[in-house]
Amino acid sequence: MLNCERCHEEHDGSFATGRFCSKACANARDHSETTKLKTSKSMAGKRKQLFDKTCPHCQKVFRVTPAGLSRRFCSVECKWAHPIDDSLRKRFSDAKKREYANGRVVVGGYTKRIEVSTSNGTFVVQGSFEVRACIILDKLLDEKIIKSWSYNKERFAYVFDDKIRTYLPDFVVQFPDVRIFVEVKGFVRANDPAKWKSLRDQGHKLEVWKDSILQAYEQHILLV
Repeated sequence: MLNCERCHEEHDGSFATGRFCSKACANARDHSETTKLKTSKSMAGKRKQLFDKTCPHCQKVFRVTPAGLSRRFCSVECKWAHPIDDSLRKRFSDAKKREYANGRVVVGGYTKRIEVSTSNGTFVVQGSFEVRACIILDKLLDEKIIKSWSYNKERFAYVFDDKIRTYLPDFVVQFPDVRIFVEVKGFVRANDPAKWKSLRDQGHKLEVWKDSILQAYEQHILLV
């Protein structure tokens, strides 16, 4: 019989090399100072260096690894609560203007981006309501009710909360005698009425297609 080096109980030596009576005793053994020193030295080169940074919002000091040196804030809450300075806001604005100058770019919103193939080619729209609108517009074009339609790229200024903003209607549709913009809406947000009023005040025609209007087109145009 053998004595377990951990609990000192007798055992038959059938576990591993026979030094311990069980896995529990083997894993619970105390490491010698020499073993601890060897382990510490081997791990020293593997530890990541940490750097102190100060959050610009709450002034809290936090630590990052080399991979996180570009991180500015200690938390997501501070990131979103911190006001954007005017120079950074202008950089964002100028970048978006350059993107829009090269064609429509779908940004913002809460709906899923969906790629759709139409008579005007393939492009990405926002949500199933816009997909339905594309199908309706293609059908109206086939029936020669409209002359043309396209995903809109023209932006318009409007004022909301005392700030000048820009509005991008969803579609532009050419009827035989008039051009109209079409806005497809699942639900109305606080700034939407200001957008629509401003566009109409600038002399443009606008139709807002909600679900009820989409359904009416689908029933009376598509299913005849």
